[in-house]
Amino acid sequence: MVVPSDQSTRLNDRNQHADFQKESCHLFLVQKKGCGFPIMRCVMLYCLGSGAALEIAMAPYRGKETGENSLLQTIIGLLFPGEILLADRYYATFANIHGAYRRGYDVVMRAHHKRKIDFRKGYKQGSCDQIVAYHKPAYRSVWMSKQEYDHLDDFILVRHLRYRVTQKGFRVRYVVLATTLLDASKYSVEDLADLYAQRWQVELDIRSLKTHMQMEHLRCKSPSMVRKEIYAHMISYNLIRDLIVRTAIRYSTAPKYLSHTAAVQSLNAFSEKLQAGSSRIESLERALLESISEHSVGDRKPRVHPREIKRRPKQYPLMNRPRHAARRSAA
Repeated sequence: MVVPSDQSTRLNDRNQHADFQKESCHLFLVQKKGCGFPIMRCVMLYCLGSGAALEIAMAPYRGKETGENSLLQTIIGLLFPGEILLADRYYATFANIHGAYRRGYDVVMRAHHKRKIDFRKGYKQGSCDQIVAYHKPAYRSVWMSKQEYDHLDDFILVRHLRYRVTQKGFRVRYVVLATTLLDASKYSVEDLADLYAQRWQVELDIRSLKTHMQMEHLRCKSPSMVRKEIYAHMISYNLIRDLIVRTAIRYSTAPKYLSHTAAVQSLNAFSEKLQAGSSRIESLERALLESISEHSVGDRKPRVHPREIKRRPKQYPLMNRPRHAARRSAA
């Protein structure tokens, strides 16, 4: 089949695609009951070293105390003194950083996008490296009780530092971090920049759990069963991570350098013999770990891709009434 590729055809194709996207966006905003899918908001804690999913907080997408900061408070108790919370700029608020001081752990986050930062002020520790005071906000957060708000300190000390990103493919050229690691002689800008760069690893771990383990669209319908389905996925995911960590220890490598998909495939290949309860269970386990170790991902070169969509949407009309009503009218 020969596909025409003249300019007018391509232009018409792009126009149809743009019109479809506008129509989809408009109908999503005014979507009628029974024509869409319920949406859940989740906040998860991951272990940076092993990639294990430690805990998850779930809530409806809309409603009181369903925001990400509110959900974080329900699982933040898992952090122990001396640990570091690595998070994006949304969590760099006074209340969250104050909670880190109170509980004894540290934070490394991008500075909040609404906070004005002036490196000419504060206690300077170097070029674009300062210690400033975050003052207690005049309002309390939704998730915070009045008693908790009254017990907040009037101010806390936070370190701001800025560094330049030179890696290709990154949209951000300069990053400003907010951290409770105040000592510049002990925690250099280079070390903190390298630590925050590793935050991207959690995006890969989320992809492994959500996409590779087919959790993008949940099948259960009631809230209780949806929670069970999510926890079942998390248990399966952590069992795979346990195999990866054991393999990394045996072969002296880091878990992030071993492929999650390859580990799942290797386990499926060995599952029948492992379930048989053979007397050679130890040798089978060694062979399984060796198979996982052979699939290394390594340090991939930066891949630069435009933020564009290649696949065209199918030219079916969008649903504007519940499916059972559509079936009755079609019959």
